[in-house]
Amino acid sequence: MFDAEGRLEQQRNVGLMVAVPIFLLINALFAYVGGRMMSKLEHKSSEDVLTAHYLGGRSFGPIVSMGTMFASVFSGFAVIGVPDSSYTGGWITFIWVVSSQFITTVYSGIAPRLRKASIVRNHQSPADFVTDMFQSQFLRYTVIISQFISQFIWMTSNVLSIKMAFNGAFKLPTDSPWLAVGVVSLIVVSEWVGGLSAVALTDTVQGAIMILGSIAVACVIKVHYGGWTALDPETFYRPEFYQTPSRQQQWYWWQIAFLSGSMVFYPIFLQRIYAARDLKSIKAAGWALFIGPWLAMFCGVFVGTMGVQMIGDACQSSSNPAECRNPASPFTTILGILMSIGGFPEAAAIIFYCSALAAIMSTVDSVLISMSQIVTSDILYPLRPKSTPRQIAWMGRAVSVVIAALTLVLALSWKGSIILLFELGLPISMQTVPAFIFGLYSKHRIHPWSIAIPAATMMVATVIMLALWKDMTIHPGVFTFLLNILATIVFEVSRLVWTGKWREMWTAVRAQSKEEEEVTKMMTTAADEEEEDLSSQDPFPDRPQWDKPKVKRFGETSLSPKLLDEMMKGVNEPIRDYSYMMFVILAFTITTPIVAELRPSIMDGVFVELPPVVRGLPAWFFKAMIITFIINFVNIPVIVSIPDEFPYNEEELLRSGIDADAVELEPDEKGGRTGYDEPNQKAIVRRQSIREETRRIKKANADAKKAFEEARANHLSATEAATNLTLLVKSPSKRNSVVEKDVDGFDENLVVKVEKEGESV
Repeated sequence: MFDAEGRLEQQRNVGLMVAVPIFLLINALFAYVGGRMMSKLEHKSSEDVLTAHYLGGRSFGPIVSMGTMFASVFSGFAVIGVPDSSYTGGWITFIWVVSSQFITTVYSGIAPRLRKASIVRNHQSPADFVTDMFQSQFLRYTVIISQFISQFIWMTSNVLSIKMAFNGAFKLPTDSPWLAVGVVSLIVVSEWVGGLSAVALTDTVQGAIMILGSIAVACVIKVHYGGWTALDPETFYRPEFYQTPSRQQQWYWWQIAFLSGSMVFYPIFLQRIYAARDLKSIKAAGWALFIGPWLAMFCGVFVGTMGVQMIGDACQSSSNPAECRNPASPFTTILGILMSIGGFPEAAAIIFYCSALAAIMSTVDSVLISMSQIVTSDILYPLRPKSTPRQIAWMGRAVSVVIAALTLVLALSWKGSIILLFELGLPISMQTVPAFIFGLYSKHRIHPWSIAIPAATMMVATVIMLALWKDMTIHPGVFTFLLNILATIVFEVSRLVWTGKWREMWTAVRAQSKEEEEVTKMMTTAADEEEEDLSSQDPFPDRPQWDKPKVKRFGETSLSPKLLDEMMKGVNEPIRDYSYMMFVILAFTITTPIVAELRPSIMDGVFVELPPVVRGLPAWFFKAMIITFIINFVNIPVIVSIPDEFPYNEEELLRSGIDADAVELEPDEKGGRTGYDEPNQKAIVRRQSIREETRRIKKANADAKKAFEEARANHLSATEAATNLTLLVKSPSKRNSVVEKDVDGFDENLVVKVEKEGESV
């Protein structure tokens, strides 16, 4: 019986045994460098220890931001899960390439706004934006729980990948826990020593190895096995892959892409937005997301589908070909075949092995530190508000150890597939999206309970539906998300009608629109009171005290939709253009292969009629691939729209001043945190000075304008008088028309005198 993993162990194990330790050593070296960087940040920069540990001192430039974003998002699922899924499910796995492009759209659209809010309000934790905008413990903990659960599931799926893909390669039993324990322990040590700085630096190295390994293996398979063009549907070992997708697969194609957009609100994305040095770094991360799916996931689809033919051919001499063609880990078996060739294919397979390990480690360390920050900054720190940032940072290290241990327990006891585990997290995280979307873009600040009640309810409903309902046409995550949005709107409208604030809210919202200048002038007193209420420190005072979190650290006034729009003045945001977003949704929708299901039919393993094929590929997939590649470019405008820096209008500043609450914090104002909710005194002093100078410049400009109008009026009056005198004196024929004007202050006796004396005075 053919056993590629056995050949690997007998013939080519030495190369892998040498390469993997070298790779781990390089990671340890970069983790050490990251630790040194964090130590330098703690002692020499203005950032506090907690920010240095969890945000890398907010110093990630374009290269590091691009590397850590690529390596964290395109994880072990992309390198191992996609090939395995393609081997068992076929070209339908291409959906993950499509969904990754939708992630790019959402990220590039929301990142500038979240970034601006963070550098004005000093947001650090993934839940800080929601806490600052809505000021509700109920909503805050709903978001925290959702973020933690989805991240925990994602981390578990990657730890599971270690056991499934690498135990055989290292001569370990399939259920052996030791390799996974060793890798996770190394990650914990790296995070313990260097925080997010070590994570980001190792991510950059791991991302480079992932790209190199994916491209190398794809090229080797193309050269040695002919690639997709060499496939023949009549001899392909899984002819059902050439059938058109089932109706449920077609529905899921669009829904998975839609669900994947919620990943942008995962803590690892928010951390990297806050940790970036500037907008150039955020834009670089956007380009990494734009290119990444074609380098990582597309290669995974190619490797998995080609693996069907590779393993099928290798199993011809097996006594049980059917069993041989269903290996426990297709990924490992495919690489085993390549390594048995020797030479460059063996080297490429070894690199791909290392890239798979790199992908897993990059995601695990990123998710681990994000979960540690959630627990430490959002749960433990409020319980010990007088603790110093250094004490909380050490507490966070201990939290990382506990989370890693719990993840290992779940991963090593999980018996299902990686894909199933990965898909569990998306619907849960989807329920927190309304909090971010309404907070970022709504012109009216919705009551937090109108968001929290549907979100918490739908999280529970999602878990129940995933556990009990099978083979649904509509994905449980999409179904509960739509119910979530509907319930939020119904709750908020009902609240406004019940409290009698519907008319005031509508007037205030219209007054904020730049196109509604007339409405602004006519805004009622009630609407003015509503706007003042929206800008107060407690926008919803009629709530129990237990629901009011501490928010003094963010600023003297509340983060309102009006203030957020003021911060973004002058920034082009395509995602706010309804026509552009409708075009994007339509574009991703038409990538769905809408065809008659399961055509052509198969009887006894043979096609009733040959399927339409284009260059070895089923026609439906070839069409979807080309459309996706073209549609991919709709992301370019939204990435390019991210400015290199936020605009600064000096002319407007000198004319009317600036809203002090919309001014970005200086580096020395972001650090120096001494407690959980201590007011930022440096920022308070500077903003008070800005308010005073703004009042002065407004008063001075108003006085100057008044003086100018008076001078202008006097000048016009003098000019008119001089003209009239000239006419009266030198043009008697026109003097009657001048007299009829009845010029104010004009001496009529002079007119009489002029008439008597004729043309002389």
